[in-house]
Amino acid sequence: MSFSTDPIQLRHLDSRIKSVWQRSQVLHLTQGALAFARWVVLLFLAGVAVDWMVEIPAAVRTLSLVVLLATSCYRSWQCGWRNLRAFNASQSALQLEHHHGGLDSLLVSAVQLRDFPAIAGASESLRELTCRQADEAASQLHPARAVPYGELSRPTFAILLLAVLIGVFAVINGPFLQAGLSRIFAPWLIVQYPTYTQIDAGAGDLVVKQGESLRIAAKVSGWVPDKAKLLLRTGEGRPREIVLDINASVCEYKLASTSRDFTYQIKAGDARSAWYSVRAIPAPRIDNVQVTLQLPAYLEREIE
Repeated sequence: MSFSTDPIQLRHLDSRIKSVWQRSQVLHLTQGALAFARWVVLLFLAGVAVDWMVEIPAAVRTLSLVVLLATSCYRSWQCGWRNLRAFNASQSALQLEHHHGGLDSLLVSAVQLRDFPAIAGASESLRELTCRQADEAASQLHPARAVPYGELSRPTFAILLLAVLIGVFAVINGPFLQAGLSRIFAPWLIVQYPTYTQIDAGAGDLVVKQGESLRIAAKVSGWVPDKAKLLLRTGEGRPREIVLDINASVCEYKLASTSRDFTYQIKAGDARSAWYSVRAIPAPRIDNVQVTLQLPAYLEREIE
């Protein structure tokens, strides 16, 4: 008795299980990509809001970018990318059976039987019959029903909603959005958020003699409010807030005597200046005085 050693061709079944695997990969890949985009946008908006309110330094923004990308990748892996698999005919056949039901492992059995040559003592006709029945049954199955893309509708809608929100934001205040993108995704760049009010702090950092008076002035342009705020901070303590009147687009503050170093910032409208430093330098003290008197040579006297 001779047995065929060639694997049985399952044209319909191979086509269906291959299609099921491909659709599964596309589904999981898309689920992960949608999750990545969703979390990137949400964390970006949260980061811009916090950065605009408290002006996060570059080092902290760099750390926040790492957290943003790491969190988005982790959520993408959880939502879909962890399910990506290499092709396995038995697993795809099982997935197809699980959805349609009533096949009693017929597809999985056919996949396993057709890849092995016949064994002495086993029924070759029964093996061929099983494979033929599985191939005929597979011709009536629909991979699109076994792996539907309907579950992508909700995350896709969420992404579209976020895209519309970003688009409206760009139309209303494009420069602000551009500054936010630069500060969050390129934290090493020096970029400031655009404001309706502009502040020119003039001298900026100052050095004065200890005990002397000091005048801090700033020019306000654009939308000019009636009041400005001066924040003075010494050491690591909380800044002291002083309200200043704006006259002829200028606000100023005078210190009668400068006794120690401090930093200051000016706020007006929706704008705020950078933090500037004032150094109070003590006057020099004379510890010792030495005078050398060198007389003309004709006096014939020693140097005193």
